[in-house]
Amino acid sequence: MNDRVHISAILLAAGSSQRMGADPEGVPINKMLLRFSGKTAIEHCLERFSALCDEVIFVVSESTFDLASALSERCAVPVKVVFGGERRQDSVLNGVRAASGDIVAIHDCARMLVSSEAISRAIKSAEQYGSGVAAIPVRDTIRFASTGETVPRDDLYQMQTPQCFDRLRLIDAYESASGDHTDDASVWQQAYGPVNLTEGSVSNQKLT
Repeated sequence: MNDRVHISAILLAAGSSQRMGADPEGVPINKMLLRFSGKTAIEHCLERFSALCDEVIFVVSESTFDLASALSERCAVPVKVVFGGERRQDSVLNGVRAASGDIVAIHDCARMLVSSEAISRAIKSAEQYGSGVAAIPVRDTIRFASTGETVPRDDLYQMQTPQCFDRLRLIDAYESASGDHTDDASVWQQAYGPVNLTEGSVSNQKLT
C-alpha cells in the first residue's frame, strides 16, 4: 500500500488584470500572458510546482485557457484546466474540487518568482498541521493616515502564496464560509482557527 501524501497544485490564472491597464491601442493587458526571460508567469509557476507536486490544476479565464491547455500537453505530471468563478474564492473552490491530492498548494500565478524552497516549506507544514501559508514579517512602518498613529508591526505578517491545506477540510471550510475572502487562510481560519505560517520571501511579489 502506498501511504505517500499526494500533492495537487492549484495555479490561479483567472484574474482580470485590471490594474495593469491597457496598451497604446487601448487593449487591456493580461499580465499572465506577458513574457519574462522568454516565459509567461504561468510557465514559470508551472515549472516550479510540477517539480514538487503530483498534479496541477490550472484555474483560468477565457484569455488564459489556450495557454494553459497547451502547457498541459507537455507537462511531466497530469494537468487539469478549469474555469474560474466571479470571485477569487469561487475560483479556488473550482480548482480544489477538481483536485485529487491529499494536500492542495494554492498559488497566484502573478507571484511568478516564488521559490521551490518556499513551496516545499508550505507543503510540509500542511502535511504536518493541516495548513501552511507562506508569509513574511511586515518590514515597513504602517501608519493610519487619519490620525498619524503608527501600528505596532511586531506581530504583523504579509500573506503570500502558496497557501497549502488538507484538501477535504478546505472544501468543507469553503462550502461553509460566509462573507468575502481575499485569501484561503481567512477561509480556513473562519472554520478552524489560525493557520500555520511558513517562511515566504521578499522576492515573492505579485505582478501588478
